[in-house]
Amino acid sequence: MHLTAMTLIFGRLAKIPSDSFPYPLFALSGLLPWLYFSGTVSRGTSSLYSNSALITKVYFPRMYLPLSLAISSLVDFGATLLIFFAVAWFGYHRSPTLSVAELMAPLFLLLMTVVALSLWLSALAMKYRDVRQFIGNLIQMMMLVTPVIWPLSLLADRFGNLGASFVYWYSYYPMVGVIEGFRHALLGTPQAPWDLMARGYATATVLGAAYFRSHEREFADVA
Repeated sequence: MHLTAMTLIFGRLAKIPSDSFPYPLFALSGLLPWLYFSGTVSRGTSSLYSNSALITKVYFPRMYLPLSLAISSLVDFGATLLIFFAVAWFGYHRSPTLSVAELMAPLFLLLMTVVALSLWLSALAMKYRDVRQFIGNLIQMMMLVTPVIWPLSLLADRFGNLGASFVYWYSYYPMVGVIEGFRHALLGTPQAPWDLMARGYATATVLGAAYFRSHEREFADVA
């Protein structure tokens, strides 16, 4: 969805809070990692299937396919990061609060999450071909339950202690820590979400590799 439309619908009509930041910057800081996540996972899901002829003829570590796709997509991500800086400076006269050290933690978590999920889904898609058809719709729905266009603080503000307790378990979904980490690095939110990112790292570490490795020998047979 176009950023202007998002600002009109969610920022002005729905009056979704943005933690005192201009809503377009707030939304864009969440869209940056999300667009990388959604685009790369969608392509990564088909990475093994689209190279099935190669898989049946030549042996190589199969996880190199989704991994190389995730790494090469970082070039496009870097370009969108420059767009954010331009919007912040020319549109709102805000100089980036970017700290390289603080940016690397959510960026590496983002890369780990994308690779892990791509490994899991690409392995699954080799056995169940319908996975590739509905993954796009699934990712669109995932965006609505990810704090891309709304702040994580909204849960505690609306639901009090219950919301704060929910955030603890919710942060095992790695994209929560990713987006909150990027917002801290790009917008300068008061507190770095190290606890959220730590739980996200725990999930990303175990998500994809174990499943992929356990099914890797089957790929040549089902390709």
